[in-house]
Amino acid sequence: MLGQAAEILGMPTDRLKNWTNGRPFRILPSVQAKGAGSRNLYSQRDLYRFAIAKQLSVSGLTPVAIQRVLDNPGPDVTTVHAVVVTASGWPQGIKRRTSEESSRERGDLTVHSIRESPDHHTIWESLRALIFQSLGSYVLQVREIIQMIDERVEQFHTAG
Repeated sequence: MLGQAAEILGMPTDRLKNWTNGRPFRILPSVQAKGAGSRNLYSQRDLYRFAIAKQLSVSGLTPVAIQRVLDNPGPDVTTVHAVVVTASGWPQGIKRRTSEESSRERGDLTVHSIRESPDHHTIWESLRALIFQSLGSYVLQVREIIQMIDERVEQFHTAG
């Protein structure tokens, strides 16, 4: 339920409700309510997406940029190590990497999802290349957010 999600995330329930209603961006629950009196059900992956949106909002990203980040990794954020938002595209002559990341371009922002890899050198090389080949960038360590939410969910279940 939304109240439990808000408690785990340390956020007001009203803010989460706005986010599920598309104000100022939209995060859909895993199981949407059907019929009068039904309630939406939120999975742990939904909590990850709320936490990602919260961090991006606190960091000052616009609602449009936050929605782009939420739309990029797809429903399974658990395979993402980091998200990099770059501004103003790529300089001429720079080849984009495709093996470690997926990217979706919209306007002057490009969102890159750096997937988990057993080779941490590959992850950091991908991040380094994205940061230094853009005019501006923001890096969100999704793996850290997932670990934090996992700990909070465990504490919630232990206390409850």
